[in-house]
Amino acid sequence: QSLKTNHEDTCAKLQSELDSLRTTHSKLTKESKQKEEEYEDSILAIQRVLADVTIRKDEMMERLEENVQELMTQRNALQESLTKALEEIERKDEGFVRVEKEVLEVIKVKAERMVRLEDRLK
Repeated sequence: QSLKTNHEDTCAKLQSELDSLRTTHSKLTKESKQKEEEYEDSILAIQRVLADVTIRKDEMMERLEENVQELMTQRNALQESLTKALEEIERKDEGFVRVEKEVLEVIKVKAERMVRLEDRLK
C-alpha cells in the first residue's frame, strides 16, 4: 500500500509540475506573441516614417528641379539680354568707343606710375 501511495504522490507531484510547466508555457507564449506584435508594430511605424521621408524627398526633388529650371530660364534670359546689349554697344559709334579705350589706357598708365611712385616712397 505504501508503494501505491508513493506512486499516487509521485503522480500528483508530476501532475502539479506539468500544470506549472503548462502555465509557464502559456505565459511565455503570450509574452512571445506580445513581443512579436510590438516588433511588427515597430516595423510598421518605421515603414510609415520611411514612406513619409520618401514622399518629402520626392517633393523636395521636384521643387529643386523646378527651381533649377526657373534659374536656367532666368540665366538664358539674362544671357540673351547681355548679348543684345553687347551687340548694341558694338553698333555704336566706333570713334566714341576708340576715345573711351584711349581714356582707359591713359588712366591705366597713370595708375601704374602711381604704384611705382608709392613703391619708391616706401
